[in-house]
Amino acid sequence: MNWQNWRKIPMPFPLNSTFWRRGYANSVFSLVLLLVVLFPLATHAAESPDTLELLCDSEDPHSAILGCTKLIERGLIDRHDIIDTFARRASAHLKLEDYRAAVGDYDVIIRAGPPNADVHALRGVAYFELDECGQAVEDFSKAIQLTTNPEPVHFQLRGICLVQIGEYEQALSDFQIVYAAEPERVPRFERGAALAATGRKREAVQDFSAVLRRNQNSKEALYNRALAYAELGRFSDCVSDIEEYIVLDPGFSMAYWLRGSCYGETGRYPAAISDLSHAIQLNPEFQPAYRALGAALLRNGDYHASTETFSRAVEMNARDVSAINGLAWTLYASGKAGEGLPLARRAVELAPDSMEVRDTLAHILVQLGLTVEAFAEFEKAAELGGAARIREMQKALRQKNFYTGEINGSLDRMTRASLRACIDVGCQLLSD
Repeated sequence: MNWQNWRKIPMPFPLNSTFWRRGYANSVFSLVLLLVVLFPLATHAAESPDTLELLCDSEDPHSAILGCTKLIERGLIDRHDIIDTFARRASAHLKLEDYRAAVGDYDVIIRAGPPNADVHALRGVAYFELDECGQAVEDFSKAIQLTTNPEPVHFQLRGICLVQIGEYEQALSDFQIVYAAEPERVPRFERGAALAATGRKREAVQDFSAVLRRNQNSKEALYNRALAYAELGRFSDCVSDIEEYIVLDPGFSMAYWLRGSCYGETGRYPAAISDLSHAIQLNPEFQPAYRALGAALLRNGDYHASTETFSRAVEMNARDVSAINGLAWTLYASGKAGEGLPLARRAVELAPDSMEVRDTLAHILVQLGLTVEAFAEFEKAAELGGAARIREMQKALRQKNFYTGEINGSLDRMTRASLRACIDVGCQLLSD
């Protein structure tokens, strides 16, 4: 620029304006000078160690994180204060629900300081909120180990995580400790899930019912109670719960699978087929629905559709013993024992201690005229099923006029002789 032409530069105020004549320009110049000089001083004061310490100790989590972070980054804390500073920042991260950042700070504290129950418990809480239950269990266990009087909440949260990772017995042990100290703190849904998983279905129903008394729209409690009802053989109660569930969530395929399965168990095969077909429509990759639909179609006498459906279930999971056995039985029932034989042998190979698969193989062998092997398989099925199964066999043999003895559940000489006589003439013992 030609500085001789500076007058040609447009100015906000002409030189002869009031702005210049009244000295406003000097005031502006003074203000600018003041800002230039004082702003760095003010900034320096705002970021002095004392000020940052106050920020770090603030109740406002954002301010606390800012202050603590600057203290850490600038090395303004001595070794003695490192743990305290990271602890305050971790606490602020927890308030803001930034659990990953909190875990990072607690990692530093645990590496730098002596074992501390509170720190492990707090990191356990962060892992709990991140759904990283394996790490949470480790931290809560350490916190419990490091204190002579552990807090019930540590057992509560550890128990919930143990349910998540499938350690049900230990979870129930934790919940029992919580119940002894603070009964109202016991997480009834998680305890119900643990009880159901360990076979204590009736107690599980009680816990799920308690959840529903507090919140009648708890979908999780409704579904899990329905599942427990089904496993207890209370199929009408199962259907009732699932109907309530479907009102809340009509797009959940497993609800239709469960209701359809309950319909099938009570002989309502058309309703079962409808529900199970809808479950597959909602989720074509849900393999258990194909297996259940195959069974409903079989019981409804539609062998062709049952064969196709069971075949699809086996295709989706080649190690599903129930689906393989169902397909083998369907082929047997439709007069195709030869096609069913390799499937029945495969089922026995996968589940040699299953009464059902041994029974299927035995019936197929009878239809194929392999009577010696059939007798051996019926014997194995009887041994696996115990007295209840033997009584069923005795009743069936009596109905077919092969057995005249007592229904005593004993695989005695008379029962064996009657069974052999039935097989020798090709009768189908428990075929229905």
